[in-house]
Amino acid sequence: MLKNSLLTILKKEIKPAIGCTEPVAVALGAAIVADLLQEQVTFLEVKVDPNIYKNGMGVYVPGTKEKGLVIAAALGAIGGKAHLELEVLKDITETHYLQAQNLVQQGRVKVSYILRHQGVLVNIKGQSKNNQAQVIISKTHTNVVYKELNGEVLLDTTKSIDDQQGSDLNLIKQLTIEQIIGQVNSFQESELRFLEKIRTVNKQIAELGLTRPMGMGVGYQWYNLMTQGIIPKDLVNLCKAYTGAATDARMSGQNLPVMSCAGSGNQGLMASLPVIITGEFLKASPEKLYRALALSFLVTIYVKTHIGRLSAICGCAVAASLGAGAGIGYLWELDSQKIKGIINNIAADISGMVCDGAKPGCALKMVTAIDASLQMAFLAKQGVIIEPKSGIVSSSPEETIRNIGYLSNPGMLETDKTILEIMVREQEKEQQKLA
Repeated sequence: MLKNSLLTILKKEIKPAIGCTEPVAVALGAAIVADLLQEQVTFLEVKVDPNIYKNGMGVYVPGTKEKGLVIAAALGAIGGKAHLELEVLKDITETHYLQAQNLVQQGRVKVSYILRHQGVLVNIKGQSKNNQAQVIISKTHTNVVYKELNGEVLLDTTKSIDDQQGSDLNLIKQLTIEQIIGQVNSFQESELRFLEKIRTVNKQIAELGLTRPMGMGVGYQWYNLMTQGIIPKDLVNLCKAYTGAATDARMSGQNLPVMSCAGSGNQGLMASLPVIITGEFLKASPEKLYRALALSFLVTIYVKTHIGRLSAICGCAVAASLGAGAGIGYLWELDSQKIKGIINNIAADISGMVCDGAKPGCALKMVTAIDASLQMAFLAKQGVIIEPKSGIVSSSPEETIRNIGYLSNPGMLETDKTILEIMVREQEKEQQKLA
């Protein structure tokens, strides 16, 4: 039954995560290696895909004051709890951090990337006094496909043609936006009550980010502008402040969870907070808000199946903003034609925004994406919808999204490589200054 399949997808793709999910995926792999070794880890060799590497370079790791995959791997091996998956660093202490720093300072953690690999990959080999282990995570941030201890293979699904999650995602990829909206309309409040956790968890980290400047302080200062009367305290600015503040807190390494979407915490924030704030602004019923959230997350997941889990395109601005726009349109009780128009409008506006790694500056892209989601929804509400065959925008949102997917892969594979080259070069220049 399609309805049940979509509910299953939502439950699988919405997960709590503490910290940016790329360094956290590395920490998770290292924690699993440590569990296999059953001894103090003495050496880690980490190989990842270029996008994991890119997204781990500039973002703070929870429980530390540091950025990068090296400290994330060390911390996961020292104090990570693998059973918590994307919350693997939840219980990190200062002692764990000091031990992880010691491992790093001794040169016992090596991280590199496999240049031409596409898709999520974390391959970690670890050593202890008496044992050696290897763990591979592939396709998604928590999908462990290989385990080996002292030469004995304990798990190997690397050659598996498909898995249930992959089958579910292939199902949604074949749907139309009209079909997704139709199924959302059939959801009962009781079936969607699990989405309440999104409101609780994601608003909590937003409210933390509003208490003081964190990261870039985008959300905090945007709220300040409202309280000073410089900008109006309206729906658009409230959405910007809350989403910006949540991103600030998350990118600065605050040890609070967010409910992620399709492997990304920032996508989860973008797909949820504008919808939640709009729902509260409109005094929407719980059932209406849950359905709007379901639509937002399903559209986000739908777009991600086309552009890829990680790519040169900013998933928050391109995928999650389309979802948020659809969810906002649903709250305004727009018909399906106008909701589809919102998707095409946003795609026409910001589909070219690139991903140059996770970092505090992601908050800037998030508030820009908020603008796009709300402005394009406002325009569609008034009947202003971009005409078909406008650039990459096609006659249907499905075709438009497929075009964005083609723009991402193969179109921007070389762009992605170039972005990483620039980032590595900038990092090397900074290291030379400090040397």
